[in-house]
Amino acid sequence: MVKGERSITWSLPGNFLRQGETIPDAAARALKQQTRLIRSITRFLVLNHLPAHSGTGHEELTVICDGGELGEGESVAVPAPFAVPGIADIEWVGENELPLYAAEDPYRWAIEEAVAMAEKKINMLLPRKDGEMAHSDIDPLKPPRRRIGALVIVRDSQGRVLLVRPTYGTGGLQLPGGGVHAGEYVSCGAARELREETGLVRKLRTVVALDHMPENSTAAEGYNVVLDGGVLPDDEARAVAVPEDARDELSECVWVHPSALDEVCEPYQARRIREGLAAIAQGAGVPLLIQGEHAAA
Repeated sequence: MVKGERSITWSLPGNFLRQGETIPDAAARALKQQTRLIRSITRFLVLNHLPAHSGTGHEELTVICDGGELGEGESVAVPAPFAVPGIADIEWVGENELPLYAAEDPYRWAIEEAVAMAEKKINMLLPRKDGEMAHSDIDPLKPPRRRIGALVIVRDSQGRVLLVRPTYGTGGLQLPGGGVHAGEYVSCGAARELREETGLVRKLRTVVALDHMPENSTAAEGYNVVLDGGVLPDDEARAVAVPEDARDELSECVWVHPSALDEVCEPYQARRIREGLAAIAQGAGVPLLIQGEHAAA
């Protein structure tokens, strides 16, 4: 764990993402800058949603990544105090020592959850994209704004996936979901969108994919969090339909077999759904946390 120059508390190595930077690149950059460790970061263990607070005034979506274990003969070249800008000290901390270092409950809970997931070897593949990173530092009081989307994979007893057809755009099928409102938890946003678009009410607590979406002509850069909506009983699955209030935006709900995704979805949508289904099949979903505690929605 590391301690900042102006802080009395400790934290995991890490930092904000630069504009256009992927989570793996940001995690590897922060780890190298703060500890001199060079690691390939490809998977995450916990997704922790933090509401806006007095320190920054911004909501935060914290991704705790899996840096693996150090190999035999591999060691951390701990920098001298203040040799790394912003970092005053570095310590190896045992699980039973966390309350002494990570005094704030939400943060400690998230670390404990991440350690438990690492010990179980349960993690999730991180999204990547090619391209050069920006080189400006991040002002913690003015981090880049990013859109957060929440999508839900609901299945039936035949293994089919519930998709909806928008009345706008290309008309291709997609997962139910949409943008998370300011101040709204991801789990609550996903549950709200699912209810509004399909009439379904489900408890959503497990993340099965995190998809980084670069900026384009119609949307800001952001992340789509894909959650597991479970399996519906046959009678409930047959009754799913677009609610009256949503018929201006959606024309139908459709059950689609995974083998047919490429025929009815945009390629990136099909890839996203397949990744989520693979994580569900492998039991590799990770917990969605809110201030370090399991989401209740």
